[in-house]
Amino acid sequence: MWKMKKWARIAGIILAVIGLINIPIGTIIGLIILYFILMNEETKNALR
Repeated sequence: MWKMKKWARIAGIILAVIGLINIPIGTIIGLIILYFILMNEETKNALR
């Protein structure tokens, strides 16, 4: 999952942002998805 293609990362961000509209469950899930997609390399390495 961490070695996504660039287009897949962009698609994931777009879908997560669209999901933020669905309050409350979509907002929570969208924020979690955005967190994992946008976190930096240090955080990714710490979770391995």
